[in-house]
Amino acid sequence: MADKLDEVVNLNDWKNETLGLLNSTYVKITENDTTCHFTFNNNPEKFEEVREAIQSAAGGLGNAIEEFDAADLALKQAEQSVTNATREVEVVNATMLDRSKQKGEALCRTIKRRGELDAQLRATVEHLESVKRQANNKVSDTVQLLTNATHASRAVRSVVDTISQLLKTKPMALLSSDALFASQNIISANESVKRFKDTASVSAQNAASANKSAADVESPMKNSKEILERVNNQPIARLDGTGINIRSLSVDECSKTFLEVLDKLWDVAFERALGINETALLETSKMLEQLEVQIKLMESNLTKINVSLYDITVTMSNAVLFREAAKTAAADAVADVLRSLMEKVCASATEFHKLHVDTDGFKGRAVTLRANVSEESRRAEATWRNATANSEMPQDVEDGFTHASRGVAVLEKQLQRIDAQYARVTTGLGEGLKIAKGGDAKIYIPVVNFLRDINSNLTALSLPSVCSGDRITELVQSLMKDRDTMLSSSSVIVALGELAAKVRERVTAARDQMKKVVSSAADAQAAVEEAVRRARDANAGRRCTPLHRQLLNLLQHIW
Repeated sequence: MADKLDEVVNLNDWKNETLGLLNSTYVKITENDTTCHFTFNNNPEKFEEVREAIQSAAGGLGNAIEEFDAADLALKQAEQSVTNATREVEVVNATMLDRSKQKGEALCRTIKRRGELDAQLRATVEHLESVKRQANNKVSDTVQLLTNATHASRAVRSVVDTISQLLKTKPMALLSSDALFASQNIISANESVKRFKDTASVSAQNAASANKSAADVESPMKNSKEILERVNNQPIARLDGTGINIRSLSVDECSKTFLEVLDKLWDVAFERALGINETALLETSKMLEQLEVQIKLMESNLTKINVSLYDITVTMSNAVLFREAAKTAAADAVADVLRSLMEKVCASATEFHKLHVDTDGFKGRAVTLRANVSEESRRAEATWRNATANSEMPQDVEDGFTHASRGVAVLEKQLQRIDAQYARVTTGLGEGLKIAKGGDAKIYIPVVNFLRDINSNLTALSLPSVCSGDRITELVQSLMKDRDTMLSSSSVIVALGELAAKVRERVTAARDQMKKVVSSAADAQAAVEEAVRRARDANAGRRCTPLHRQLLNLLQHIW
C-alpha cells in the first residue's frame, strides 16, 4: 500500500484500510487465545495507542502532503511563469532578429538595386552618346545628300535642257527612234531627280528631328545623374559610430556586415540593426524607383530615335536609288543623242564619200572633155590651115570650140566648188571638237578620235569605214561606263550636234552642187560634141560646090 501514497486521497484510503485491518486483526487476536499477543491481550490501551498513532501519522502525513502539494503547485506555477517568460523573451528576440534581418535585407537589396541602376544609367549614357553621334552623322549625311541632290538636279537639268533643245532644232533633228528613246529617258530622269530631291529633303527633316529628340534626352539624363548622386551620398547607416552611405558598401560587404552577424552575438546584431537609418533607406528606395522610371523612359525614347535613324537610313538608300536612276536615265538620254549624232555624221560622211567618188569621176570626164576640146580644136585648125590659104577657121567653128571650152570651164568650176565643200567637211572633221569651258576631256577625246577616223575615210578612200559594224555602239558603251562623265557632256553633244548640222549642210550643198556638176558636165559634153560637129561639117562643106553648100546651110537651119 505504501506505493499508493502519492497523494492525499490515497493517504486517507490507506488510513481507513489500515484502521479497518487493524480492527479486524485486533478482534481476531483477542478472540484467539493461542495466538493473541501479549501486547493486545494484556493491555488493550496499547492497541488504541497504535491505532491513534496510525491515525496521527496518517493525519500528519496528509498535512505534509497537502503542504508539499501546495509548494509543488507554486513551484510548478513559477516554472511555468519562467517558461512563459522565456518563451516571450524568445519571441521578442526572434521578432527583433527578424526585424533586424528585414532591415538588413532591405539595405542590401537597396545597395544591389543601386548598383543595377547605376550600371543601367551608365549603359543609357553610352546609348545616348551613340544615338547623338548617329543623329549628328545622319544630319551631316542628309546635308551632303541635299547638296548632292542639288548638283545632280543641275547636271540632269543641263542634260535635259540640252537634249530638249536638240530635239526641237530642225537642222539637228535626231533619228526618230533615238529621239523617242531620248524623250522617254528625259521623262524618266526628270521624275527620278524629283523623287531624289523630295526624298533627300524628307531625310534631312527626319534627321534634324531625330537630332533634336536626342538632345531632348539630355535634360532627363542630367536629372537622373543628380538623383543617383543624391542616392550615393545618402547616409543610410552607422557602423562603429561612423556614418556610411550607400556607395560605401558592396552587396557582399553589406551581407557580411548586416546579415551574417545575426547568427552571432545579439548585442552586435541589434547594434548593427539599430545602425540602419530606416528613414533614409525609405527615401533612397523612392529615389531609386524614380530613377528606374526615368531610365526606362529614356531608353524608350532612345529606342524610338534608333528606329527613326534606321528609317532615315532606309529613306536615304531610296534617295540614292532615285539619284542613280536619274543619272542612269540622263546618261542613257545622252547616249541616245550621242549615238544618233554619230550615226548622222556617219551617214553624211558616207554620202560625202559617194559624192567624192562621183566627183572624181566627173573630174576625169572634165579632163577628157578639156582634152577633146583642145585636140579637136587643134585638129580642125591644122586641117583648115593645110587645106586653104586662109589660116583662120570659120567663125561658127571657132565659136563652137570657144563655147565648148567655156562649158568645160564651167564644169571645172562646179567641181572646184564641190571640192571646196568637201575640203570644209574634212577640215571640220579633222579639227574635231573644241573642248568647251568646263567640258570633260574624257568624253571629248574618244569622240574627236572617232571623227578623225571618219575624216581618214574621206581622205583615204581605201581605208575600211569606221562607221561599219558595231563601232558606234562600242564607243557609246565604253563612254557609258562613267555616267558622271556622260552627265557632264552636254557641251560635247551640243558641239557634235553643231558639227553634224554643218556637215549635213555641206552634204546638202555638195549634193546640190553635184546636180550642177551633172548639168554642167552634160552641157560641156554637148558643147564639145557640137564644136566637133561644126568643125567636121565646116571641113566637109569646104569640099562641096556652092549649091551643095547652100543646101547644107538650109538643112542645118531645118535641123
